[in-house]
Amino acid sequence: MESRWKRMVRAVLKSGLVADRGLSQTNYTKHTTMNTTQTPELQHLLVDQLKDIYWAEKKLVTTLPKLAKKAQGPELKAAFEAHHLETQTHLTRIEEMFGHLGLKPQAKKCDAMEGLLEEGDSLVEEYANSPALDAALI
Repeated sequence: MESRWKRMVRAVLKSGLVADRGLSQTNYTKHTTMNTTQTPELQHLLVDQLKDIYWAEKKLVTTLPKLAKKAQGPELKAAFEAHHLETQTHLTRIEEMFGHLGLKPQAKKCDAMEGLLEEGDSLVEEYANSPALDAALI
């Protein structure tokens, strides 16, 4: 079965944004270059969205351990800890994607993630000493 990573790379290749010179998950940067002449708007969109996602994932990496500490139930604590590890993997993959495009990883504030986290903080504050705290964290 093809990995999610390879499916994502194949989708980017199919879009025409990059030129395929061989598909290798571990050493892909040397074989791929950004095609800037065909679709500059799509290139800009891809890079812009990667920056946005990179910011969101970086924020989650710092937020999830805090949520795990606040969680009352052991299952929820474990879920936050597991999600933290998954998010670190996501962050690494996004950094690899920047490298594949010949760019250094750069974050751009994600307003959507910031709004979700602010709303979450508000709920945590409101239900801090309540049995409903775990439900609010979810």
